[in-house]
Amino acid sequence: MAAQGGAQPRLPQASEERQAHVSAWLSGRVDDMRRAWAGPSDPTPGDGPADAGACAEVLTRVLLSRTFNHQARGRLAGALPSLRERLLESITGHRPVPLFLLYNGGYRASPFPGVLEPTFVPDQTELLLLWQVTLLHQAMTAAYAPGMEFVVVLNNGVARRVNDIPIAATEAYAARFRSMIHAIGAAARVRVLVQSEVGPTGDAPCPGAADLPQVPQTEKDHRIIERFLGRPCSAEEARYRGGLYRWAEDGWARQLAPIVDARRAVVMRQVAHAGLLSFRPFPGGAIRSQNGCVGFLEVEGRWIPRLLTSETFGVYHVEAARPLGDFVPSMAGACHAEAALQGS
Repeated sequence: MAAQGGAQPRLPQASEERQAHVSAWLSGRVDDMRRAWAGPSDPTPGDGPADAGACAEVLTRVLLSRTFNHQARGRLAGALPSLRERLLESITGHRPVPLFLLYNGGYRASPFPGVLEPTFVPDQTELLLLWQVTLLHQAMTAAYAPGMEFVVVLNNGVARRVNDIPIAATEAYAARFRSMIHAIGAAARVRVLVQSEVGPTGDAPCPGAADLPQVPQTEKDHRIIERFLGRPCSAEEARYRGGLYRWAEDGWARQLAPIVDARRAVVMRQVAHAGLLSFRPFPGGAIRSQNGCVGFLEVEGRWIPRLLTSETFGVYHVEAARPLGDFVPSMAGACHAEAALQGS
C-alpha cells in the first residue's frame, strides 16, 4: 500500500488484470466479514458450558493457535495461568471474553525508503487486522456461544508526548477505523479505545534526559525513531525520545491497567512478549503493522499479505493499484490510500 499523503515514490501501475484479482480478493474478505458478523450480537440466554474448565482449555488452544499467535507455547508459560483465570471468569459468568489488543498510536510509519511523513488513514492494513479479528470471532463462538468482545487500543497520548503527533490527526484515524468496523457490521463486538478519550494525556513538561531511562540504541533504532517522529533527528535527540517512549508507555500502562482489570480482560500485543499473548495483525504477520503497510505478494496465483517497510521495500518489485475504496466501495469513507502489489 502506498502511504496516504506526503511525498511518495512514483511506482509503476499494476495491470488491470492484477488489480482486478486483488479487488476480488479484498471484496471477498469484506463479504465474508459481513456474513460472520451478521448474527446476534448478544450472548445466547441460558446456562454456561457444563465443564467450564474444558471450555477454557478449548479457548486457550484457539488463542494459542498459529493462525492468531506466533509465540511458542513454552515462552508463554508465565502468561497462561492469568489467561485461564480470566477465561474461566467469563465462562462462568456466561459473557463474552474481553480481549484488548495494543495496536498503535493512531498512525503508521511510511513504508517508503527516504519518506518520513507518517500515514494517518486506515487502509488494507487495518482491514486485514479486522479479518484476523473476524476469524477469531468465528473460532471463539464455535467453541463458546457468547464469543468475545475485541478492543483495539490506540495509545495516541504516547504518540503526542513522544513524537509530537497531533491528537486531532490520531483521533481522525480512530474515527475512520471505527467507520471501517461499522462497515463490516462488527461495531457491537469490536471497539476502538483511544488514550486521549480515556482521560488527559498530560500537558506537564516532559522529563529531561537525565531523568529518563537510558535506552541502548543502534543505527536501526535511530532510523525507526525518525520514521515515527516524521522527520530527521540527531543521535542525541533519538536517544532522548527512546527514553521518553519508555517513560510515556509506563504512564499509559498505569492508566490502562484499571480499565483492563475492571473488564477482566486478556491483553495481547502484536509482537512477542513473555507476559502477554501475541496476536498476528494480519494473516502470517509477526511484526508491528504500524512499521509500514500491508501489500500483496502474488505466489502461484495466490495473494499473500506481506508488510512493506522502508527496509523491506527494496526486496520486492512494488506496483501501485487503485485506492482501496475503489476496490471495496463501502470502505471509501474509512480509507482511500492506494494499494500495492508485490513481486519477488
